[in-house]
Amino acid sequence: DFDFSVAGEELFDQIVSGTWSVAKNIDGIGKDYEVIDKNTGLLITIIPAAFDSISFRNDFAENEDINGTLESTLTAMNISLPIPGGIGEDFENLPFPFGIPMPILQASFGLPFHTEITVRGLPVAQDIPSFGSVKFGGFGGKIGISEFFKKKPKKQPTIQISPKLKYVLEELPSEITPADIDSALAEIRNTSMDLSELDMLNSQFHSGDSMAVYDIITQLEKISTIPKRKKSKPKGWPVDVSIGYYTNDLILDMGDAKINSTNNLLSLQVGKTLNLPFISFLGGVGLYGGLGLESSDLNLSYTLANPIAYGCFTVSGDSKTYLEDVEKENCSGGAKEWGSGVPTDISLSFPGENKFRTTIGARVRVLFVDVYVDYNTGTSNAINAGVGITFR
Repeated sequence: DFDFSVAGEELFDQIVSGTWSVAKNIDGIGKDYEVIDKNTGLLITIIPAAFDSISFRNDFAENEDINGTLESTLTAMNISLPIPGGIGEDFENLPFPFGIPMPILQASFGLPFHTEITVRGLPVAQDIPSFGSVKFGGFGGKIGISEFFKKKPKKQPTIQISPKLKYVLEELPSEITPADIDSALAEIRNTSMDLSELDMLNSQFHSGDSMAVYDIITQLEKISTIPKRKKSKPKGWPVDVSIGYYTNDLILDMGDAKINSTNNLLSLQVGKTLNLPFISFLGGVGLYGGLGLESSDLNLSYTLANPIAYGCFTVSGDSKTYLEDVEKENCSGGAKEWGSGVPTDISLSFPGENKFRTTIGARVRVLFVDVYVDYNTGTSNAINAGVGITFR
């Protein structure tokens, strides 16, 4: 029921604001009054406005007659304010008292330049017994920034076995001449190999040291039979660092009311994967964590059968159907009647506070199956767990 001690001040402010919106344009009250000579049309003087917005309100507030009349009039009207019912006990009737588990499908796609995009959601709306249905969808992506700061290893020098080099390696040492050695060395000088020792041996060979050819052949054999080395990994940061952005949209449909919640997350993620080559089926164990700045918007919409709005209805038993754009004088005959309860669409929006969210989790890959679990803290805390399949 209406209580003037609770709503009186708000109503008073609205009445003063509405009155001032008119009075502020009246000369001498809200505007300066210009006194003009009727005969000459010249300005004689300017009388300052009697009020500004603050003094106008204060003058109203000090007038006890106005307040008394307002209170007595509203109280005598015996007003009953229409307030829609909330979720109430329905929330306690959820099948899970600790919240709503949500099975979510998610797919991530690796792209060039160390980027990844992710899509997730529910394939169809999920029904919640005695409550309504829920829809969920989202997308986002991340880019690995640490990858751009890794130093690439130097390429290992390689040589090809040319005919001249092959001749030196396969011919009898006694048949090899200094000119043959010069030709073989000339073909490998364009590589980045250090040939200083070979040049010194070749100089001895030119000087008449016939035994030097054996050392030259030994060195050339080492060069021509360089074993395949393991591919060197780029050196850089000890952990993988990435930045990402994700957005999710959740719609909770309760029939008469609908809640739409949009959440955004800008995150910094750090992780480390430990490879265990001695366990053949284990693809790696990963530890990860992150810090994110999240924002949210929650929109509530519902339809209120407004008991103080009158309109034309058709009546069938206990049900009433509102007829739009039908005036009172045309609302007669048949099952038509003029009454209260016109459906009114209500829409409210609640922007959330920006909050920091932290994440810590672990991931294990067995063959091509990934299993992960992580814990998130923020405005609301959540545990995520999942199983996925990875193709590389």
